[in-house]
Amino acid sequence: MALFDDFKLHLTGHVFVDVGIFVCMAHANKRRVEDITEEDLLNLANFLKELYCYDKKVQLFLHVNTFFNTAFHTKGGGKKEKTQEQLDKELKIKLEYAQNILFSFKKDVIAHNGDEQCVFFPELKAQLDADRKHIPLINGAGTINFHANGRAGIPISGLASLFIHAMPLGCFRVKGCLLAFQQYGSQHLPFSYILAKDAYTANTLKVGDSEQLQLPNYGEHAKTRYIERIIDAKNRALSRSEGLLNNLVGYYFTNTGTYPMIQILKLRDIVAEFVNTVEQDYSAPWKQAIQRNWIKVTPKSKEKNNTIKTTVKQKRKKRGTVRDKEAQNRLYETLFDLPNHAHRFLLYLRKARNWDLISIFLERILGMEQDRIDGYRKLGDELAEYVIGYNKNPKKFYQEFRNANYEQLRVILLDTAWTVYKSGKGEIPFTFDDFVIAFMSSGGYKLGRDLICFRLLEKFHAYGIDMSQEFEDEDGDYYELVTIADETEQQTEEEQEEEE
Repeated sequence: MALFDDFKLHLTGHVFVDVGIFVCMAHANKRRVEDITEEDLLNLANFLKELYCYDKKVQLFLHVNTFFNTAFHTKGGGKKEKTQEQLDKELKIKLEYAQNILFSFKKDVIAHNGDEQCVFFPELKAQLDADRKHIPLINGAGTINFHANGRAGIPISGLASLFIHAMPLGCFRVKGCLLAFQQYGSQHLPFSYILAKDAYTANTLKVGDSEQLQLPNYGEHAKTRYIERIIDAKNRALSRSEGLLNNLVGYYFTNTGTYPMIQILKLRDIVAEFVNTVEQDYSAPWKQAIQRNWIKVTPKSKEKNNTIKTTVKQKRKKRGTVRDKEAQNRLYETLFDLPNHAHRFLLYLRKARNWDLISIFLERILGMEQDRIDGYRKLGDELAEYVIGYNKNPKKFYQEFRNANYEQLRVILLDTAWTVYKSGKGEIPFTFDDFVIAFMSSGGYKLGRDLICFRLLEKFHAYGIDMSQEFEDEDGDYYELVTIADETEQQTEEEQEEEE
């Protein structure tokens, strides 16, 4: 029975197969999975055969992940160049393997009672016991541990084999590994299709060129690249759909040699909705916050001394504003830790100096009620008025307030209230209720202190007070010169000292 007589192609829920289906759709310029025809599959198989067997710049990209994780190469006598006979023999092996593994879908038939079914397309009869050279990250050939009934390999159809071998072209290369996307629970064409199509377009852009060029390398720091790719794709999709980024999972993996690895990356749905909202409605301050959080992280093996003593010039070199393949974005990276590390994320978000951006974060991520958010804003406004009218030294006041522990904070606020009370010129900026709401509610005094600081900076900026040097001193010493891991350790030590 022919494949498409009683079978319509569908997504499987497995990232390796589904990304391969998206590659086929992109190659055939189809927007519906069910519109893929046998002719489209033949065109894809022939395209992959050319890439795997002839195109050297693509072979390396695919070799370390799935297709060529097997013994194809003939011996060339150490570092000596291979003879033409050896090259011809190697090419023959590749072509035979490609014919068997890429075109076996033509032999697929509908599974009947008693037939062994494909684990990805159960409607089809299995043709192949797949191992690690066919499917990344599973057991190697002949390994029977953990397989049902003591058999080695996973039964798959020719169709599944084709899509798995197409999958790498729908992934982004990040520091020698692949980053693939899968979206679960979507009733329409998933957003992961757009991402796979982007990867396919970039990866095949240079195919056919006479020069042996490397395929796109998106750099390091998988979490940063994850956010970069979804934001770029979302902006080009021009969609305001709610839930566009929900249930989107990134799989960062390699099937290379003795060091196979996979890391699963996912934003919580509330965080994905936050990103979608700020990209649409708070684009300018959000982009400003992103721009000011690019850093270059020095590997610990290259660090001679993790000291905070350095010059402003050196700090600026570490911070930088130009994105490159080695750059990491602290705002992006911390998104994956929310809402658990909201305090740290707020420290990075405040670089936009925009209260509306802070407000939407408090509402969407921390679930804070609007009355409480408005209360923090009011306290920041009143405290800023006090500093302008009475203190006359906003930089010094801000620095003391920003670095105050709980005891120091109480003293500052008491002195503020007493100064205004003695003057008889206005109402006390802090009341009993204000203090309880700001510093005794969930989140602790640090959250209230920092939110008021964010509003102070915004107000001082509106008053025309230059706080740029204050940012250099404060951010440079603590947040620019330590790695993310060091920062976590230092924050934990400080919290422990305060508790003691």
